[in-house]
Amino acid sequence: TFDNLIDFKSWNKSAGNGTVSNVTDNGFTLTSNEGAGESTSESPFFPVTPGKQYKIEMDFIGDNWDVYIFFCNEAGGWVDFADGPTNRYSSSGATGISKDNAVFTAPNKSEVVKAKIRVDSNGSNNTVRFENIRVYEVGTVAEGVSYEIPVTVTYDSTYGTLPTPERTGYT
Repeated sequence: TFDNLIDFKSWNKSAGNGTVSNVTDNGFTLTSNEGAGESTSESPFFPVTPGKQYKIEMDFIGDNWDVYIFFCNEAGGWVDFADGPTNRYSSSGATGISKDNAVFTAPNKSEVVKAKIRVDSNGSNNTVRFENIRVYEVGTVAEGVSYEIPVTVTYDSTYGTLPTPERTGYT
């Protein structure tokens, strides 16, 4: 496991121009109101370091959605946000970063200390399920590596010897 930069339990469970429903420990459903162009829900702030790269991953059910990242100063004011391919990814990939490669770089400005993400359900009466939303610094979680080692145990007995985790450069 690793520490997700977003505390999902603190996620705003309300939405602008829509409703949030089916809230679970790791996800929610976002539905835009009839006639609304989009419905939005925003994460709590999470810490970032200027110049570092971060990756956003999530599972989703539905179509026509966007995810944005907002880089902010200590007071929560936007330091850098420009609607474009450097801070947005979408279900189509046409209006931003491909949904399979959502890597963002925090602006190299000293006042950038935190960020938040916003998910959108686009279009009138559009419903999208977002689950397992996670944000982490690129390089802290190796791509394609499994962090689980299955161990078979018997009820009311000892585990035996557990594997020793190893990672180059770490004790």
